[in-house]
Amino acid sequence: MNVKIILVALFSSTIFSLSAQARPVKVCLEDSQWFPMIYKNHKGEISGVQVDIIKGALEKLNIKYSLNMLPWKRCLMKVSEGDYDAALGASYSDERSKYLYYPKNAKKNSMLNGKHNKRVAQSVYVAINLKSQNYIFDGNLSKVPVPVYIPAGFSIAEDLKGVGVLVDDGAKKDILNFKKLLRGEKGTVIAIEGFAKAYIESSDKKKFFSISSRSVKSKSNYLAFSKKSKIKSQVVGYIWDAIEVERKKNITKLYRKHKSY
Repeated sequence: MNVKIILVALFSSTIFSLSAQARPVKVCLEDSQWFPMIYKNHKGEISGVQVDIIKGALEKLNIKYSLNMLPWKRCLMKVSEGDYDAALGASYSDERSKYLYYPKNAKKNSMLNGKHNKRVAQSVYVAINLKSQNYIFDGNLSKVPVPVYIPAGFSIAEDLKGVGVLVDDGAKKDILNFKKLLRGEKGTVIAIEGFAKAYIESSDKKKFFSISSRSVKSKSNYLAFSKKSKIKSQVVGYIWDAIEVERKKNITKLYRKHKSY
């Protein structure tokens, strides 16, 4: 049996005693269709790979929770103020670490472009261009057609600005950036690979867009906790352990479950 499963089983009764009388863990998350990670399904329900992973982890620990979709910048602001306990899907950045708790070594992992054991999931960013541009991303960011369109509040925007790339992060959602690219006929959309493929395949835009086979960046996404949250650090550690177990056990199955946009 997996060692983590044994540990979680041992800790679950302790978690229950800590959480039984506490209010639910309040989690906010991105309100756009961030498929397959976080999105609303055809019934209007909050769904996705990352949603299922944290639900499974929290439920196995007998911890009650609430999920609320917000524009990403507002979600992060509310978490920084302590109105929410945690933000789902947050990748590491130095700025966010001022008000968010991440698992140990999250910064080092981010610098190495690696996969952290305590991540909820891994997001792979790709470049999307118009076929008429005759451009294929080759890994050299200095040659990417600009402006680069990225949704507001996404940390990858700061990464690109830091290496001198002209970024337009004024839109709230990926779909709006696709429309900007199509309308302006210049620039590059950078988005999560799963969403980009699902959107293009499920729309009438397939004939216009091409997706890079080479990734721009890969980031670990976490359930990151507010430094103003009243959730005890010991409980946060147990939650991160349970997330690791849930992801390792179910990630392949969940990607199959959420394969359709």
